[in-house]
Formats: sequence, structure tokens, C-alpha cells
Amino acid sequence: MTEPTEQPDWSQLPGDLVETIIHRWSTKLQDFIHSRFVCKQWRSLPLPEFRQSLPWLVSPCKSKSASNPKAVGCNGNWHRITDVTTAAAEIKNKKPRLQHVNLADGPRRVEVQCLGSAFGWLLLKEVRSPPPSWGPILCLMNPLTRNKIYLPQETTTGQGTCVPCCIARFLMSAAPTATKTEESITVVLLYQDVGDVGGGLAFCKLGWDERWTLVPFHDHLPTNKVAEIVSWRGKIHVLCEDDGRVLAYDHLQPKFSLAFLAENSADLFNGERPCNYRLVVSPEGELILLISHCESAGGRVKRFSIYRAKEDGRRWRWDAVGSIGDYALFFDSSCAVYVSVRDHPECRRDCVYYMENVYDLKMNEFVHRSGDGGRAVGNWILPSSY
Repeated sequence: MTEPTEQPDWSQLPGDLVETIIHRWSTKLQDFIHSRFVCKQWRSLPLPEFRQSLPWLVSPCKSKSASNPKAVGCNGNWHRITDVTTAAAEIKNKKPRLQHVNLADGPRRVEVQCLGSAFGWLLLKEVRSPPPSWGPILCLMNPLTRNKIYLPQETTTGQGTCVPCCIARFLMSAAPTATKTEESITVVLLYQDVGDVGGGLAFCKLGWDERWTLVPFHDHLPTNKVAEIVSWRGKIHVLCEDDGRVLAYDHLQPKFSLAFLAENSADLFNGERPCNYRLVVSPEGELILLISHCESAGGRVKRFSIYRAKEDGRRWRWDAVGSIGDYALFFDSSCAVYVSVRDHPECRRDCVYYMENVYDLKMNEFVHRSGDGGRAVGNWILPSSY
């Protein structure tokens, strides 16, 4: 009877030798991520700089605690990071899972809610047990490297001490990197009506501001029904859902000014309901309005329509866009990313990728639906190595 072969202890390899092995063997970011599962020492190695232009999907797991009963927090803390390019190419609809990640860490019991994504970072709301006196905690997290940046927990106004946590949208001016100072990055939140607190914008500079600066809409706008925010032409623009007007915010004044009110806004914003509205900046720098038409409030999406803001002198219109050409638009509840099909032929041209659902704009129908029937939950990220 042969004795069992003793398994090598990979954690005992010198760090420089491990880096040499990984860099020679790995050619893609996926390979580096897989290598980090070998042992704790390998997981601590920094990821190399990669230019990854295809987004990955971060979505909640249905149940992770069954396979990992020691997981911190509730089941909703576990998310899977998925490369959906094979599903995009419709090769047997295979969607290989890259890794599972627990968005909660540390010794405390924490429940985590993902509120959005930008530049490969997730905006998380942590609810700790027992809860701290200042309420939920907001932070940024890179799900690949697990780096975290905690955001201010207080505001500069007298309207409560903590920032409103009913957050509808999230923007970041740039991606945190090892070379970029955090002080040059601004985080913008669109928060909605919660009780006596009206909707508004919240601003902070990473690593600089200790409190959020709130800009309540009731101080500047005749309505609190703001559906969307986007950074366009160097300013934050907001979309009012009741009449479709687009306003620009000047932080130097500070005040809102009318950017434009399209002549056909009434047709788009008082027509078929329910709808969700998104503002996107195209690769050519144009302002795009993406409307997702739902079967019912909170129901699955049945179709998409796209419009381009067109200026003619002092007059503006939303012109219908029947095609986005050689691009695929990856879209979720918090961000939208254009991907060139010429650079990535595995993607379908002229399609909207709504999580794991694929909608063909020319055919005006879904060519692939996931098991959730279009009630998609998740966030697209462009992988960041910092």
C-alpha cells in the first residue's frame, strides 16, 4: 500500500518567486484572480495593471451559506463575479463564474447592500449589528482586490447627522488608483425622499472631506422628482421625471440652471408607463436618453428605446436612435458602459446587455433572457487592479 503523497505548502515559496511564476503563467486578469485562491500569501499579492474594457457582472448569490456556513453576515452578502462574454456570444449560454466574494468582512456581523458601481468599485451600505449610533456606513469596495475606502458618515447641514441612505444613483469623477491621489476624486450621490428629508445631491472629496455637502432639491427646484444624474460637459446634469427638463448644477455658484427642455419631452415623459429613465454619454460625447419600458411597476423590462439630445440653435429635441452601430451597451440600475464590437467581436453589435439579458435594438426584442425573466439584479464593473 503506497503512502499518500504529501501536498506541497505553496505558502512557503518566496514572494518574488511567486510573482515570477504568476506573471509567466498568467496572460489574462482571470488567470491572476484564479491564482489568488491558492493560499493566503498568494491572495495578498497585488494585481498587475490591466486594461480590461469588457465589463464583468457582480450579482447576488441565491445562497452561499449552505456551502460556506462560516460566512459573515446574511446570504445577501455573497456575490458572484461573472464573465458573461460567452453568454454574449451565445456559445451554449455558458457563463463561467470567476469567483465568489463576501462583501462583508471583519469580526462584526454586517449586512451589506450594494447601491451602485463606478470604475470597478461598488458603493456599499453596511448595516452592523448592533448598529452604531450614526446609522448605516457607506464605503467604496473593489470586489477583486477587496480594497475599501470609507466615506463620510455625517453632513454639513443641520438636517440630521448622517447622510440619507435611500440612494438612487452614484457617480465618481475618476477611478482610485495607486498613483492618483484620492483628494482629486469627487463622489456624488442622488438621494430620494425619505420621510421629512427631501431629495437632493450629496458631494464629498475622497480623503479630504469629513462630511457630505448636501444640496436639497427643494431649495433649488420646483420638484423633487429627479430620475437621473450624469456628468456631461464638465457639469452634473439632472433629469426631472415630471416634465423631462435637464438641469445643470454649477458647484461654484452653487445653483441649478436649465440646460434644455426638449420640444418633444411631453411625448416621452407623459406617455407609456411605467418607465425607467437613464442618461448616458455616448463615445462621441452626446447625451443619450435610455428608456426601459416595464410590464408593470417593479416588473420585468419588455423593451428599450433610445434617444439622442439634438440641439438646433436654441431649440432641443430628443431624436430617436434606431441603432448604436458597432457598439454594445452594457446597462444596469446604476451605470452604463459602451463597448466596441470591433474590439470585442464576442459581443453582439447594436444590443443592450441588461445584466444577463440581451436586447437587440434592430429586432426590437430580447434575443436572450436569463432565468430571472428580466427582473435583473446586479452591477456591471470594469475590473480595476487597485
